[in-house]
Amino acid sequence: MEKAASRQAPVVTQAAVSRPETGYFEHLHDGRIYVVGSQESSDRFRQSKNLPYALTLINAGPSGETIVVEVDKDDPSMQERLLAEYKRRYELYAQVQHEGRIYVMGSPESLESFEKTRSLPYALTQINAGPGGETVVFEVDKENPRLQARLQDEFHRRHNYYAEEIKEGRIYILGSLESHEDFKKTGSIPYALTQINAGPGGETVVFEVDKSSSRLQERLQAEFERRHESNG
Repeated sequence: MEKAASRQAPVVTQAAVSRPETGYFEHLHDGRIYVVGSQESSDRFRQSKNLPYALTLINAGPSGETIVVEVDKDDPSMQERLLAEYKRRYELYAQVQHEGRIYVMGSPESLESFEKTRSLPYALTQINAGPGGETVVFEVDKENPRLQARLQDEFHRRHNYYAEEIKEGRIYILGSLESHEDFKKTGSIPYALTQINAGPGGETVVFEVDKSSSRLQERLQAEFERRHESNG
């Protein structure tokens, strides 16, 4: 009697990220990240490894992976919701000051964990790298080397920030994205150094000041002089 061939059970994998309460799931398969929007879709994907309708984004993952986002033809808002949540998870930038150090994190989970433990399991520490000479601690993900580079790039972009705004004949010099946004709303700088006739056309120049350190003022003044000497 011929032995019946054994049937191989389908391979079932768990979601890499499972948030049924918000309808957000991620699956890793063949080097791609699949993002789906319901428990039902997540269960189906675990069996079939396929999404009937999807948006494919090449090199959009945190380590350059292809991202495949579920699409619901009857609910176009789902794709927008999944993309927004994915972006929030992988493009988060959080900066927390604790005991004289600046901690920089890049995911909601690491931020939530830090708020409980006040530590990062894997980190790169740079002495005197902060705008006021603080030690800066960057989150590191051993499986995602691009995270550290992204956080460092964003940190330096924010803290080497330079902006000029002209208002009522004065030139205002801002040293951070946050203070620039505040100035656009209020038209003023809480702490500032005012220099009469210091502008290229004799304008009054108002520099943002950090009360705890002279480094911001010195950086902004040096950059102002560099720009306007080269334009002179």
